[in-house]
Amino acid sequence: MRKWALLKLFVMTFWFLTFLCSAQTLVTNRNATPLPSAAEAAFEKLKSLEGSWEAPLHGQQEGKVMVNKFHVIGDGSAVLHSEWLEGKQLTTTVFYMVGPELRADHYCDLQNQPRYVAKPSADGSVVEFVLRDITNLDAHPRHFHSTTWHFVDGRHLTQDWEIAEGSKPPKFVRMEFARK
Repeated sequence: MRKWALLKLFVMTFWFLTFLCSAQTLVTNRNATPLPSAAEAAFEKLKSLEGSWEAPLHGQQEGKVMVNKFHVIGDGSAVLHSEWLEGKQLTTTVFYMVGPELRADHYCDLQNQPRYVAKPSADGSVVEFVLRDITNLDAHPRHFHSTTWHFVDGRHLTQDWEIAEGSKPPKFVRMEFARK
C-alpha cells in the first residue's frame, strides 16, 4: 500500500511540474515577437529595392541598359516592379503576400501572364520564384518559366530568368543590376 502511495505522489508531482513548465512556455511565447517566415523576410528584401536599378545587357542587346523600377504600394502590402528598355516599358510584376506565401504576378511583353510563388530557400539572400500558373500560354507559348533573384548587397541585385517554349530546351538570361 505504501508503494502505491509513493507512486501516486510521484506521478502527481510529475504532472504538476509538467503543467508549470507548459504554463511558463505559453506565457513566454505569448510575449515574444514572432520571427518572420522566409517568405516574409524575402518580401521585406523586395521592399528594400525601392527606387531605380540598371543592368547593362549583353549579346544581341549589347550596349543597351535595362532599367528596373521598384515602388512599395498599397500601404506596404505590395511591391510594383516595372522593367524598361530604351524608354519603353516591357513588363510589370506585382509582388505580394497571401497568407504564408510570397507571390508574384508578371504582366509580360511576351503577351502572357505568369504567376509565381516563392520557393523556400536556406539562403536568405536568394529568392526563387517557380511557376504557379499562367494565362494566354496557348496563344503565346514562349514565357518566363521561373526566376531566381540574388540579393548581393544593398546596391547589387542579380536576376536569372528561365525562358521556356514548348518542348524546346530552356534558355537562360542573367541580368546584374546596380542601384542607380
